[in-house]
Amino acid sequence: MLMVFMPHFANVAFQCFYGCRRCSDRGCTCDKRKTRKFVQEDYESVNTGSEFMLEFRYSNMLTVLSIAFLYSSGMPVLYPVAALYFLITYWMDKCLLLTCYRRPIKFDNYIATKTLDYF
Repeated sequence: MLMVFMPHFANVAFQCFYGCRRCSDRGCTCDKRKTRKFVQEDYESVNTGSEFMLEFRYSNMLTVLSIAFLYSSGMPVLYPVAALYFLITYWMDKCLLLTCYRRPIKFDNYIATKTLDYF
């Protein structure tokens, strides 16, 4: 159950940290044009979001899926717990991708098809 909530708390905590960093750079005002940075690269590093770590998220999803399939014959409650994890992961990633993260690089379906072959 801890695996269901902890990765999302870490994502939200990092986004709050980046938001506080942007706020302190702007002098705690809502004016997006105000900044203390003199170089464009420094300004962009503060005001653009962090990169979406697809490999970390994908490995977490595969871990939860594997654990749920492995132990669910003895503990059928793992099916709803895994479904809750995937539901929360979907909505958190969707909200954070649309608002906080940079646009991720383009991926194809190679990783997904190879993982499906392994399963």
